[in-house]
Amino acid sequence: MPIFRHMRYILTLLVFALLAVGVFLGSFVSAHSDGDNSPGALDYDLDLPRTVSPEAAKYIGLKTAETGRKAVRDVLETSGIVMAMPDRTCIAAPRFPGLIRAITKNIGDVVKPGEIIALIESPELVRNALESRKLEVDRQKLLLEAERTKQEELQFEQSLQYFKTQVDTKQKDYDRLVELKKLGQALPPDFAARETLLLHDKNLLQTKVRENELNHALIEDILKHAEATQVLISTLQATNALDVNAKDANVLELKALFAGHVVSRGGSPGQWVQAGQMLLEITDFSVVQVLADLPESLAMRLRERKSDKVGVALAQNTQWHAEGKLRAVAPVLDSRKRTIQVLVEVPNPDGVLMGEMAVNLGLELGEQKQTLVVPRNAVLSDGPVRYVFVESGGQYQKQDIVPGARDDQYVEIKEGLAPGDIVVVEGAAALALMPGKRKN
Repeated sequence: MPIFRHMRYILTLLVFALLAVGVFLGSFVSAHSDGDNSPGALDYDLDLPRTVSPEAAKYIGLKTAETGRKAVRDVLETSGIVMAMPDRTCIAAPRFPGLIRAITKNIGDVVKPGEIIALIESPELVRNALESRKLEVDRQKLLLEAERTKQEELQFEQSLQYFKTQVDTKQKDYDRLVELKKLGQALPPDFAARETLLLHDKNLLQTKVRENELNHALIEDILKHAEATQVLISTLQATNALDVNAKDANVLELKALFAGHVVSRGGSPGQWVQAGQMLLEITDFSVVQVLADLPESLAMRLRERKSDKVGVALAQNTQWHAEGKLRAVAPVLDSRKRTIQVLVEVPNPDGVLMGEMAVNLGLELGEQKQTLVVPRNAVLSDGPVRYVFVESGGQYQKQDIVPGARDDQYVEIKEGLAPGDIVVVEGAAALALMPGKRKN
């Protein structure tokens, strides 16, 4: 036990001794490094001039160019998210309920227009076929009824014509007797009976005419009903023929409406699916839209733009570029973020742009006149300060600038440089990380 106590005591002393040595060395190094302001000492202060050897310049790819005047476009830079066009996305869903036999495509697969993407075994197809046959029987009955009614109408019209001839004869006889009465001749004893019978026959004739008209209208209704039944039959047959598998009349073929990629899948073989239930979501990415938010302060500049051209670049690969078109500017601000949303349409024939991908946008607001510019790669940032490196006497000195309009190649220089200044256009970022040297 005494031995263990001595060992614990010795270990405690060693720990305190090591802590004391560490504190001393840290203070010593800090004091000497902070106080080293001797001429020629290395320092990473950006304001100090840089001297670069030819070997180092080659290693970092250092290149310089003379500033000059060029026409620079006024480009508003932002970022956005790639999304599918609403009219280039379709939901593949069966029109009848049934059992999924097969789904031929998975997420990421390419589909072609008219390609079979799913097979559904549906009892609705058999039901439609039976309903079609039943309707055909009803239609034939209607046609027979119409034909029978036509024959009856023909017989009725013949009897009506005969009865009308009789009424006309009686009317002529009655008119003759009336003329004789006017001449003062005596009328036959049955004249009153003949007059009563004539009125009765005339009323009966009108009744028969109306009855004939009703029979004719009934025939037209029957024929229209038969025609409507035929349309319904044709619709059912066409519906079945449109989707029915050629080998199995109980199987429904689900086909792609247009070319694209499968982005979502909602069913598996053996699963029961309802009519209208999503099985596959197909999206055509040959043309995409990019949604971006701009600050409220830029809304007026956007409204006064003179072009709808938009440059598009990948955030991960700045070498890839495409050109899009500004399609819409939201008329309402986001009340929470105080931003305005813009929609850019971008052709994407090679499928480089994918859904939910982040991209950089350059909205061209107009073209400036000839102005002093430097390449974009020449401009660096130190917080809110923008600067370039200017070559003078074999050294590179940091020079603060005030940038103006910019496009995908150049930045306008409003203040800080003059035409003819030699600036670093490549390797500026590496140069900023190199130490400077204090003057003697």
